[in-house]
Amino acid sequence: MYRKGVLRSVSLALAIAAAGLPLSATGAARAADSSTASKSSADKATTANHSPQPTPSLDSVEWTGPGISLDNLRGKTVVILPFVTWCPKCNVWAPEMLDQISTAIKDKPVVVIAVATDVDAAQGKAFIVKKGLTGLNVFYGANPKMNEQLGLEAANLWNYAWINPQGAVKTKGAAGASLPNGDKKEFIVPRQINTASDLGKFEFMTPEMSPAVKEIVWSIELGDVATLVKVSQKRNLRGLAKDDQDELAAMSTKFLDGQVSAAKELASGDIPKRIQAYDKASRVSAAFASTSQGKEAKKIATELTSDSSFRRELTARKLYDQGVAKAAGDDAKLAKNMHVVAQRFPDTYFGGLAKQAIESEK
Repeated sequence: MYRKGVLRSVSLALAIAAAGLPLSATGAARAADSSTASKSSADKATTANHSPQPTPSLDSVEWTGPGISLDNLRGKTVVILPFVTWCPKCNVWAPEMLDQISTAIKDKPVVVIAVATDVDAAQGKAFIVKKGLTGLNVFYGANPKMNEQLGLEAANLWNYAWINPQGAVKTKGAAGASLPNGDKKEFIVPRQINTASDLGKFEFMTPEMSPAVKEIVWSIELGDVATLVKVSQKRNLRGLAKDDQDELAAMSTKFLDGQVSAAKELASGDIPKRIQAYDKASRVSAAFASTSQGKEAKKIATELTSDSSFRRELTARKLYDQGVAKAAGDDAKLAKNMHVVAQRFPDTYFGGLAKQAIESEK
């Protein structure tokens, strides 16, 4: 029941980054060949595009439920899996691959985004769930141009893009590539999950949590702040076993205490740290107003803004951010907007950043 509300309140950011597919025999053959790739081919798929690339956008994905943003998954590994439903040969080996992926991602900080490229989102989800890819950390969508947007070879039919915890594409290639592993074969995506040295980390999840708690906590891990607010008050946890209620309440308390403690420490630092403190305290006080931590956070934010020079910094920051957004990548507009910030707030931290931006464009 919690999964439905995932990411509705993600703006608070507390829990916390091919045109039409060819329906040809050549494409099907290439997909079939990729399922029995040699070791060198699989290694190539693993190491291709090793240098991190910018985070792609999921704005054009049609979701089966509430959407998800890669920016809100920073700190975890994300695997985008573009696929087709029509390929008979692919459908022979796909269930084995999807079963390996489902097993590999269980209880790990990994999110899989399965994107159908030949049917709509509902049809794609029904297909891939039937083939075996399910889990609290699996999302389903559709986008006929997903391969193109990720720079993948659409003729492979089943592809993947591996996004590291820092939010950049680290590797990508044909999802059907595999390596021998005893009497079986190990597909490239589950192999990387099983052998990766850094998959990221959970903010809240622990292996000892019960299945009922994990279902709730996974949604929080994915940015469902509304659920985090609920579990901060035990009256909202009726229906769960007492041990589960206690565990969720303790988790929420630990998180909020940590947020307040961090805000207090940052508040005694330089301007950038004080701004971080203000942002953190403001978010906690807004989302958790009725909790003791929310009230303490409100005091921190109030104390910071009692300083007129700090209020000036916040105003400069707002104008700076607006200038960047309005420029929309236009260097001439950016320089003009930064001149406004530098002239109006020359003695502020963001006024200094504006001056640097202007100098860099000369």
